[in-house]
Amino acid sequence: MAEVQSSDDVRAEHVQLMGGDLGAVYYELWREVSWLHLKWQRFIALFGGAKGPVDFMNATAPAFFGEMQRAMLMDVLLHISLLTDPPETGHGQGARPNLTLRLLPGVLPDETLRSIVGSKLEKLGAGCAFARDWRNRWIAHRDLALSMQTSPYRSLDSPTREKIEHALAEIRDVMNTVLARFKESRTLYEYSLGGPGDADALVHYLREGLEAHRKQLGELQGSVRPPSPQG
Repeated sequence: MAEVQSSDDVRAEHVQLMGGDLGAVYYELWREVSWLHLKWQRFIALFGGAKGPVDFMNATAPAFFGEMQRAMLMDVLLHISLLTDPPETGHGQGARPNLTLRLLPGVLPDETLRSIVGSKLEKLGAGCAFARDWRNRWIAHRDLALSMQTSPYRSLDSPTREKIEHALAEIRDVMNTVLARFKESRTLYEYSLGGPGDADALVHYLREGLEAHRKQLGELQGSVRPPSPQG
């Protein structure tokens, strides 16, 4: 049976593999990227187009699950934006470092790798521009012209599944490019799976509850007899 590593063990492994500064930063980014992919897998499991889950949600609590869909999507866009932020916020003595993929070039061990990762980060920034625009003009701040649709204003690009999955693929590429410098392997973030009690469990119990409700309703309707004709 495979041994399950604690978070401290995984962090220590990254530090040993990559060195103190890079290993510590890479481990924290690895956690964030893994978490982001898990969020996206949950969203797809619930709202990704499969007929069953959407039908169950619409038949039980459509208003609640509609709001849940919006909130989960906004959270994914926000997380993508956070991972592609500048390496620090502010200037001078008041500057605050950020945990972001753009922090990597400053802690990479050689110029060749810094150049490769830097190029990939530029491409990533362009691919995530739609998510950052949502964060800047709707999630973190509510743009007045956009809210009121007063001229001149620019609409937000639709956060389609294709755009989000393209952004996630580029994030994985950056992370695995760094990992490949130290280890002949890659992390399959796109196959992140939740444990017991995750989205699949919610869909299961929605189905069970809806079927039980329909069965009970059918039994009640069957027990009601029409009144006898009078005469």
